[in-house]
Amino acid sequence: PPAGLDPLRAAIGRQSYTPSPYTRHLLDARHHMHQGDWRLALTRLGQAAETADAGDTLIPRRRLACSRALGDTATALEHALAWRETERDLRYGPVIDHAIDALEARLDR
Repeated sequence: PPAGLDPLRAAIGRQSYTPSPYTRHLLDARHHMHQGDWRLALTRLGQAAETADAGDTLIPRRRLACSRALGDTATALEHALAWRETERDLRYGPVIDHAIDALEARLDR
C-alpha cells in the first residue's frame, strides 16, 4: 500500500463513534430485551421515543414485543395500534393486523 495509507488507517481507527442518545437508548433496550429484562427495555424505549422522529416504527414494534412478553395485553394493543399508524412499509400490514386481531381476541376472553 502507499506510504500515506497506513497513517490514515491509524487515524481512522483512533476515531471513536459516539452514538446519539436515541441510538444509545435503542441499543440498551435491545440488550435488555435479549436478557429478558422487559421492564428495563420498556424504560429505554420510552427514553428513545423522547428523542425519536415522529415516523419511527421501531419503537412501537419493540414496545409491542415487550408488552406481550410481560403479558400486558391492553398496553400491547396500544403499541400495535401505534405501530399501524407509523408503519409506511405495506408488507408489515398483515403482520400488524394479525397482532391486533390476536390481542383483541385475548382481551375479549
